[in-house]
Amino acid sequence: MYRSHCHPHLRLGGELVLQERLRDLAQLVYPYRADSESVHSQFDLSLWNRRMIACGVERQKLLLLGFALSQKATSHQLHLSKAA
Repeated sequence: MYRSHCHPHLRLGGELVLQERLRDLAQLVYPYRADSESVHSQFDLSLWNRRMIACGVERQKLLLLGFALSQKATSHQLHLSKAA
């Protein structure tokens, strides 16, 4: 049996607890998988030649954040216009 001094939840049968927690987490986020894949596909299509035009990790994060915010704002506006 695997025993870890760093992770007490893995001691003496804790593997089952960890597996149950991971299973619960997977069930929680799985319904959003199609949405996230759609957003990733849209992001890939928006890139020039499928390459990000930002140099450095911080600029890439900023570009991705801007893309996510614009998608969220567009979705929100469409939702409001359908509700009206």
